[in-house]
Amino acid sequence: MVNVLTDVVLTVTGFQLVSLAVVLAAQKNGRLTPRLFLMAFLLTKALLIARWFVFRFGIVQHSEPDYLFRLSKAGFFLLAPLLFLYVRALCYKDFRVAAKTSLHFIPFFVVLLCTLGAMWC
Repeated sequence: MVNVLTDVVLTVTGFQLVSLAVVLAAQKNGRLTPRLFLMAFLLTKALLIARWFVFRFGIVQHSEPDYLFRLSKAGFFLLAPLLFLYVRALCYKDFRVAAKTSLHFIPFFVVLLCTLGAMWC
């Protein structure tokens, strides 16, 4: 019973995340920078739910393309920086993506490079 409820809730949540991202993409008014960060956050979260969906229902087995499972772990390290930059873009009207704000993505790239390095070595 719990597994069925979890499946339904996560499936509906995934569709809602993608739907909201599409609505944000179609919106013409308002500032573009916060919208882009929010869309990236929502789509990253939706891809992580899709990752769960793919492995939960056996569409792809863990042993087949293990690289897909490993690479998707790096997506978890995108959520916090994207949410942080979204809030910053909302709070400051003159917000610009500077070189020092990209430092928040270092953990994502470290995990991604370590994963790629472990796959090819």
